[in-house]
Amino acid sequence: MKTTGQDRRSSSLSTAHGYSIVETLIVVTIIAVLAVVVFNRYERTALEARRTALKSELNNIRQAIVLFRITKGRYPASLYEMVQTRVMMPYADSAQRLFNNTYLEHQAIDEKMNLLDPFGLPFSYDPVSGVVRSAADGYAEW
Repeated sequence: MKTTGQDRRSSSLSTAHGYSIVETLIVVTIIAVLAVVVFNRYERTALEARRTALKSELNNIRQAIVLFRITKGRYPASLYEMVQTRVMMPYADSAQRLFNNTYLEHQAIDEKMNLLDPFGLPFSYDPVSGVVRSAADGYAEW
Protein backbone atom coordinates (compact mmCIF):
# COMPACT_ATOMS: atom_id res chain seq x y z
CA MET A 1 0.00 0.00 0.00
CA LYS A 2 1.29 3.30 -1.02
CA THR A 3 0.86 6.34 1.22
CA THR A 4 0.65 9.75 -0.16
CA GLY A 5 2.33 12.85 1.21
CA GLN A 6 -1.08 14.05 2.43
CA ASP A 7 -1.54 10.96 4.61
CA ARG A 8 1.92 11.25 6.16
CA ARG A 9 1.37 14.89 7.12
CA SER A 10 -1.97 14.30 8.76
CA SER A 11 -0.70 11.35 10.79
CA SER A 12 2.32 13.28 12.02
CA LEU A 13 0.14 16.24 12.98
CA SER A 14 -2.12 14.08 15.09
CA THR A 15 0.76 12.66 17.18
CA ALA A 16 2.78 15.88 17.54
CA HIS A 17 1.33 18.19 20.15
CA GLY A 18 2.60 20.71 22.69
CA TYR A 19 2.29 20.62 26.44
CA SER A 20 -1.12 21.38 27.83
CA ILE A 21 -1.67 24.10 30.40
CA VAL A 22 -2.25 21.47 33.10
CA GLU A 23 1.10 19.81 32.44
CA THR A 24 2.84 23.18 32.49
CA LEU A 25 1.18 24.11 35.80
CA ILE A 26 2.24 20.79 37.34
CA VAL A 27 5.87 21.39 36.33
CA VAL A 28 5.79 24.97 37.63
CA THR A 29 4.26 23.79 40.92
CA ILE A 30 6.93 21.14 41.39
CA ILE A 31 9.67 23.69 40.71
CA ALA A 32 8.09 26.13 43.18
CA VAL A 33 7.87 23.48 45.92
CA LEU A 34 11.51 22.53 45.38
CA ALA A 35 12.54 26.21 45.48
CA VAL A 36 10.71 26.73 48.80
CA VAL A 37 12.36 23.66 50.34
CA VAL A 38 15.83 24.72 49.18
CA PHE A 39 15.31 28.33 50.35
CA ASN A 40 14.06 27.17 53.76
CA ARG A 41 17.06 24.90 54.22
CA TYR A 42 19.40 27.73 53.13
CA GLU A 43 17.87 30.12 55.68
CA ARG A 44 18.30 27.59 58.51
CA THR A 45 21.88 26.89 57.49
CA ALA A 46 22.69 30.61 57.24
CA LEU A 47 21.19 31.26 60.71
CA GLU A 48 23.19 28.40 62.21
CA ALA A 49 26.36 29.76 60.59
CA ARG A 50 25.67 33.22 62.06
CA ARG A 51 25.11 31.71 65.52
CA THR A 52 28.37 29.77 65.32
CA ALA A 53 30.25 32.84 64.10
CA LEU A 54 28.75 34.91 66.94
CA LYS A 55 29.88 32.39 69.57
CA SER A 56 33.36 32.35 68.10
CA GLU A 57 33.62 36.13 67.83
CA LEU A 58 32.36 36.68 71.38
CA ASN A 59 34.92 34.19 72.66
CA ASN A 60 37.73 35.87 70.71
CA ILE A 61 36.73 39.36 71.83
CA ARG A 62 36.46 38.29 75.47
CA GLN A 63 39.90 36.68 75.36
CA ALA A 64 41.31 39.82 73.74
CA ILE A 65 39.75 41.95 76.51
CA VAL A 66 41.41 39.75 79.15
CA LEU A 67 44.76 40.00 77.37
CA PHE A 68 44.36 43.79 77.04
CA ARG A 69 43.64 44.09 80.77
CA ILE A 70 46.63 41.93 81.66
CA THR A 71 49.04 43.92 79.49
CA LYS A 72 47.62 47.43 79.99
CA GLY A 73 46.17 47.19 83.51
CA ARG A 74 42.78 48.48 82.41
CA TYR A 75 39.86 47.59 80.18
CA PRO A 76 39.91 49.10 76.69
CA ALA A 77 37.86 52.25 76.24
CA SER A 78 36.19 50.70 73.19
CA LEU A 79 36.37 47.54 71.14
CA TYR A 80 37.84 49.55 68.29
CA GLU A 81 40.81 50.43 70.52
CA MET A 82 41.71 46.73 70.51
CA VAL A 83 41.64 46.71 66.70
CA GLN A 84 44.08 49.63 66.59
CA THR A 85 46.40 48.84 69.54
CA ARG A 86 49.32 46.50 68.93
CA VAL A 87 50.52 43.96 71.46
CA MET A 88 54.08 42.60 71.53
CA MET A 89 54.72 39.40 73.43
CA PRO A 90 57.47 36.83 73.29
CA TYR A 91 56.47 33.32 72.38
CA ALA A 92 58.52 30.19 72.26
CA ASP A 93 59.59 28.90 68.89
CA SER A 94 62.92 28.05 67.36
CA ALA A 95 63.81 31.68 66.53
CA GLN A 96 62.47 33.27 69.77
CA ARG A 97 60.60 35.87 67.75
CA LEU A 98 58.16 38.37 69.17
CA PHE A 99 54.44 38.19 68.60
CA ASN A 100 53.56 41.62 67.21
CA ASN A 101 49.93 41.99 66.27
CA THR A 102 46.76 43.81 67.31
CA TYR A 103 44.58 42.54 70.14
CA LEU A 104 41.78 41.97 67.64
CA GLU A 105 42.01 41.38 63.93
CA HIS A 106 40.20 43.89 61.77
CA GLN A 107 36.53 42.96 61.68
CA ALA A 108 33.39 44.45 60.20
CA ILE A 109 33.15 48.03 61.46
CA ASP A 110 30.39 50.58 60.91
CA GLU A 111 30.84 54.31 60.27
CA LYS A 112 30.94 55.02 64.05
CA MET A 113 33.85 52.56 64.45
CA ASN A 114 31.72 49.97 66.24
CA LEU A 115 32.56 46.31 65.69
CA LEU A 116 29.67 44.48 64.06
CA ASP A 117 28.44 41.03 64.94
CA PRO A 118 27.48 38.44 62.27
CA PHE A 119 23.92 39.82 62.29
CA GLY A 120 25.19 43.26 61.26
CA LEU A 121 24.55 44.90 64.63
CA PRO A 122 27.21 46.57 66.79
CA PHE A 123 28.45 44.67 69.82
CA SER A 124 27.49 46.30 73.11
CA TYR A 125 30.52 46.86 75.31
CA ASP A 126 30.83 48.20 78.85
CA PRO A 127 34.33 49.65 79.36
CA VAL A 128 33.90 49.73 83.14
CA SER A 129 33.26 46.00 83.58
CA GLY A 130 34.74 44.76 80.30
CA VAL A 131 31.55 42.91 79.38
CA VAL A 132 30.79 42.48 75.69
CA ARG A 133 27.47 41.24 74.31
CA SER A 134 25.64 40.93 71.05
CA ALA A 135 22.85 43.41 70.36
CA ALA A 136 20.91 40.85 68.29
CA ASP A 137 17.56 39.75 69.70
CA GLY A 138 17.84 36.51 71.63
CA TYR A 139 21.64 36.55 71.84
CA ALA A 140 22.25 39.25 74.48
CA GLU A 141 22.94 36.69 77.21
CA TRP A 142 25.56 34.71 75.29
